[in-house]
Amino acid sequence: MSHSESDAGIKFDRRIIGQEVDLGSHYVSEDELVEYAKSLGETNPIYTDRSAALKGPHKRIIATPGYYTAIPLRSSPDPKIQFVSDSFSYMAGQNIQYLKHIGAGDTISARAQVTNVYKKTGRTGSLVFVERRTTYFNQENDIVLIVDSSNVRSDNQDETNGIQG
Repeated sequence: MSHSESDAGIKFDRRIIGQEVDLGSHYVSEDELVEYAKSLGETNPIYTDRSAALKGPHKRIIATPGYYTAIPLRSSPDPKIQFVSDSFSYMAGQNIQYLKHIGAGDTISARAQVTNVYKKTGRTGSLVFVERRTTYFNQENDIVLIVDSSNVRSDNQDETNGIQG
């Protein structure tokens, strides 16, 4: 399905599709990784114990898989979808490709882009899907992970169904 077929009737900034935006960078400290892992109740020493991690395969403390969500970065690009009424949004799905470990001493940067915007008709009316790709890099410009995500926006909020956004 091409963009012209799938995004017909949606009012949004079409110039944003495919444009990569720099989200910034963040230095990852050992203390930060340990604190994050402990806050999750993690007990694996590769995430929490420096001496054990040094003996392990990575030779340093590494980040737990979900750590990337805690990296403080700028917001992803916004296609500025225009709805007639108030709308609400929710996560529709996410695919994560882990390519390298994030570890203590890394500087992680990210770039994101809106890859697609399309509309579907659901039981209660129109749903607009916004697909994004965020690519995370280390200080050597190696890709450490790629996150493809999809969010749904609906302007068919029914006051009687209890869904508020």
